[in-house]
Amino acid sequence: DVRSNTKKLLLSIRKQVPHAKLIFSTFANQVAAADRDGIDRLVDRFCLTDDPGPMPATVNSPTAPPNNINRMLRSTQLGLSRVTTPYALKLRSDAECDVLAIVKGWTAALGVADPETSNRLAFASHYTRHPHGINGYTFHVSDWMTFGRTLTVSDYWSAPRFTEEDAVWFDSHPLPPDVTATSRRFRAVFSQEQWLCVHYAKRKGYFTPSSVHDRAPEVVFSYQRFLSRECVILDVDAIRMHVPKQAWARRSSFQDMDCVSHQDWLVMSGRAPVDTKRDQRRA
Repeated sequence: DVRSNTKKLLLSIRKQVPHAKLIFSTFANQVAAADRDGIDRLVDRFCLTDDPGPMPATVNSPTAPPNNINRMLRSTQLGLSRVTTPYALKLRSDAECDVLAIVKGWTAALGVADPETSNRLAFASHYTRHPHGINGYTFHVSDWMTFGRTLTVSDYWSAPRFTEEDAVWFDSHPLPPDVTATSRRFRAVFSQEQWLCVHYAKRKGYFTPSSVHDRAPEVVFSYQRFLSRECVILDVDAIRMHVPKQAWARRSSFQDMDCVSHQDWLVMSGRAPVDTKRDQRRA
């Protein structure tokens, strides 16, 4: 949807990369807000679709927000279907960032690999959960941004719609006996981030979890392989990414320990030695 800083975000991107094709994909009920900010005049393509509405909250909590996975899927898939350039950067409508830092970080991480043939995708570090993290969420990659070849970005965001049964799965199914305190709250079969990643990884042949809580050794190992082979994880500070709604996460030591940093990713990819001090803090 149109956020209070969406216009600022679009102006910033236009200034950073003047010749980029900007596509803003939103819902018909956002037209008034878009007209107010002149968003349709700031972008090359202004795409509208019907709002599919929210699903029940992902977790059992009186303050839990609605599950917007189907909204993300519909607007993103429409926007990506209008992309004609070989590369694409998918962003939240409130995610301010350094676009060139994302491109340079992705390119540098490829090393000798040819950017024209690499299917690696770049993701932000925050909310990309560590395979051995405290929460124990596997195949949980950040949805703040996705960058890479357009065909690969589109493939990543091609997950099917969430159903009502998916949204309230654990209202009628037993929780595994070894779930963590945080994952015990889940009603949905997967988090929104996992829903995207699991469907993409499964199509690529990875051994994926059966639910949000699945931390079987073979799943953890498969997730680590997925991160090292299919992804480039970029630190939010390095790409100057700011999401006002999630500003608290930038100051959270817990989030820092539970998520994959760029250094962690280098270690998983065999490009850097293990940071023993960081692993000791995580344990």
